[in-house]
Amino acid sequence: MKKLILITILLMFLPFSDNNLAKEEIASPSDHITRDNIIITDKFLILSIDNSILVDFKGTGSMEPVLNEYSNGIEIIPKSEDEIKVGDIIVYQNGNEKIIHRVKYINEENGKKTFVLKGYNDNNEESVKFTDIKYILIGVLY
Repeated sequence: MKKLILITILLMFLPFSDNNLAKEEIASPSDHITRDNIIITDKFLILSIDNSILVDFKGTGSMEPVLNEYSNGIEIIPKSEDEIKVGDIIVYQNGNEKIIHRVKYINEENGKKTFVLKGYNDNNEESVKFTDIKYILIGVLY
């Protein structure tokens, strides 16, 4: 009986331990590549994706460990704001610079959406309009 009481007390305090407060859950990117888009042979991997481009990244550190200067990415141009979901990694234009960050959440006011973005190692969030978004990252090759 004493063991049961001790276990119950420990379970009551478990949700308040530092380990559980350390990080918030990050949404996964949405699926933009289906199995129908992938062909694998003994020599080739073939992806059939309309309007896709192969890109590399700068070593800024803001998206590590997912992206670094040694990663190769596959990106597409979004046709509408409905293609972009929470968790997606997008590239947006900020002045003369292109920045890649994850969509943390989406605000909608008066029928207009803004996408709130954050890098993994960046404390700041930024809010962008769809017109500033240039690409959605749909795959990473390491």
